[in-house]
Amino acid sequence: HPDPRERLAVLADAGSIVEHDAFAPSPHIARSGIAPQDDDGVVTASASIAGQAFEIAAQDARFLRGSVGERHGQKLAAAITRARDAHRSLLFLAASGGARLHEANAAEIAFAQAMRALVDARASGIVALAIGVGDVFGGMSVLAGACDALALTPAARLGLSGPQVIAQSQGRQSPKDADGVDAGDRAAVDALFGAAARVRAGLADAVDDDAAAMRAWIARRLVPPASFAASVRRVQQRLQADCDVAKVAVKVAIEGERATLAAFAGVVDAATLIDVDAALLALPSTVSTLSIIEDSRGHERSAGAERVGLWRYFAHHAGVLGLLRARGMTT
Repeated sequence: HPDPRERLAVLADAGSIVEHDAFAPSPHIARSGIAPQDDDGVVTASASIAGQAFEIAAQDARFLRGSVGERHGQKLAAAITRARDAHRSLLFLAASGGARLHEANAAEIAFAQAMRALVDARASGIVALAIGVGDVFGGMSVLAGACDALALTPAARLGLSGPQVIAQSQGRQSPKDADGVDAGDRAAVDALFGAAARVRAGLADAVDDDAAAMRAWIARRLVPPASFAASVRRVQQRLQADCDVAKVAVKVAIEGERATLAAFAGVVDAATLIDVDAALLALPSTVSTLSIIEDSRGHERSAGAERVGLWRYFAHHAGVLGLLRARGMTT
């Protein structure tokens, strides 16, 4: 796992890097016997790449597997806000196992705030790119999937629920090695989560893990964004075509200017998410406030959910909510 500052130094134009929030250690993890790291596992900086100004977040997989704690999430959100305020493009060098369990709700809330900031920035015309330079699991897969384009280096793996989470959710004995899989299952895990498999499925671009290849991919993908609304609707059509029909019909109750959605119960799967988003996109323009009521056990944790790319559906759901906010709706 390379040092994120070293990676950033070879990727960015010489002399252009200005780091932000270099000292932002977690106030929570010492109680778990873990020594905080000054930057909380993410380097955020303003820099230029081939003359183009960016706000960049480079995660450090060496620290708690790049997990997103409260300060880490706040740094992501701050970088996104800087990009929006200065109308700069965004680049995530993603290497994260998802939200940091040691920080529980504080980490989840910070992650949610970063997600909201990202889709709102894209709705305002900011281009957001992500390169998976390590494992990209949990909520980070959703944030990466919510960008305009996503690439994976050859050793990266991508998924919402990793192999260890799936095993535990199904009551099987937890895998024992450092990467969360038994050695005999390595080929099966790579066939599902590995970069080559994700690229073959059309879920990400392939990029070599060197600065020249990354700069070339960034230049190719850094194009003026199409209408955010058109992009959201295009993704809706594509995901709907890839997905089964939900078992339970989604209904939205509308009373005057208020709409209430109470569709999330039990385990949330791709079919439910895409049907929810179809209902939200069909809301009349007279609706100004949307309330979402949820009482669920979280997202589906299975190989099937990972095969269809459940993270894509959550990322799209965040984009739909961003589109509604861009129209002036309170969510």
